[in-house]
Amino acid sequence: MSERDTGVEAAMVAGGLLEIVGEPFNLPAADRFVARDKFVADRAGELPIRYLGDDFTAHFLDVIERQVPAETLYQYRLVRSSVDGPIFAALGGEHGARIALAQIYEFLKTADRGQWFFFYVADAAGELWAVDTYWREQGWDLEAYSVTYPRGWRGGGRVVSRDHRRTA
Repeated sequence: MSERDTGVEAAMVAGGLLEIVGEPFNLPAADRFVARDKFVADRAGELPIRYLGDDFTAHFLDVIERQVPAETLYQYRLVRSSVDGPIFAALGGEHGARIALAQIYEFLKTADRGQWFFFYVADAAGELWAVDTYWREQGWDLEAYSVTYPRGWRGGGRVVSRDHRRTA
């Protein structure tokens, strides 16, 4: 569901870098999530995926998450271009920005295909990465970027995370 469908007004966050848009997404808990079983390049799958980038494949397909809690996620539109550090600060730090891979999977099932999204998530070794997603040719493309590399994000992109006021 996009903000144009909800009538929810946008709200600025943390000095104007991020703007909350749309309705919150309430996602279910998952007892066990096996990334290799779910993230498969198959446009006809439960989650239509067109492409998995090399870094996403190398760092995330071995992820197995257990006892992923139910969570409410928010879309934050990046008002202007930024690198990861200020985005982390706006979201309550790296821990506050981090979500589960299972939550990305559930979110993308109903996400607005006209937007591109990025998320912060731990890989199989526990290292934080940015996962970049966009819809193209009947499926999602997923790529991963190390947050230790000074990646810049264009204004207008949407980072999906927990409530920025909650850091635990």
